Amino acid sequence: MDHFNPNIIAELYFLTTEEGGRKTPCRSGFRPIMRIPELDTATTASPKFINQEIVSPGETVIASITLLVPEMFKNYMQTGKGFELFEGHNRIAKGNVIEVLSMEPHAE
Repeated sequence: MDHFNPNIIAELYFLTTEEGGRKTPCRSGFRPIMRIPELDTATTASPKFINQEIVSPGETVIASITLLVPEMFKNYMQTGKGFELFEGHNRIAKGNVIEVLSMEPHAE
């Protein structure tokens, strides 16, 4: 998945530990699950943080995000739309789309 072109640029806010988020920082390229609150679907995402490698709980970053199955969200993704990132059942971040790059399926 890492070799694919990113699908969106987004602002991500990583929840603090007190808000239920991670206890430790995470690295660019980790693979959380991306969920859309209004939709009953999810896919694996790979955010690459822009201008930094590590983000700590409570921080906000800009990231390019590659989705494993972008076509699942094709009719949803628009500038300003919100989404959430999860590790297992734990919500770790909230995001807002800044720019949609491409929601077409990745070529094998």
